[in-house]
Amino acid sequence: MKYRAFDIEYDTDGEQIDLPKEIEIEVSDDCIDVEETISDEISNKTGFCHLGFNFEPKFTTEQINEFLNSFCTKVRKKESSAYVELMMDDHKCIQFGKKQYYVPENNGSYSPTDELICEHLIDTFSL
Repeated sequence: MKYRAFDIEYDTDGEQIDLPKEIEIEVSDDCIDVEETISDEISNKTGFCHLGFNFEPKFTTEQINEFLNSFCTKVRKKESSAYVELMMDDHKCIQFGKKQYYVPENNGSYSPTDELICEHLIDTFSL
């Protein structure tokens, strides 16, 4: 999976060096410590140690659409209040593009990538 490392603060011993503030890093799906792997890759790619960074997974539109089609329910224009209440009991409503979806918050069949996509969608697109 690809991650975006950003807000990277480098340890340059006071030298003014033009280093990237953002780097895209590929991390294997079986990686145990994603943050440590990203940290190592920042240093490997730039040749400099760093003092810290933020990171987030990068998802393709295809990955997101596959998740939406596999796990989510599109919101219909006219739904009964009972149906909406039932769905909102364990779902979050998001707006992705021009469509609204009910996203299950906790699904036992989510892969680790699916869990990250779900978290990203809810954090970014919740209504």
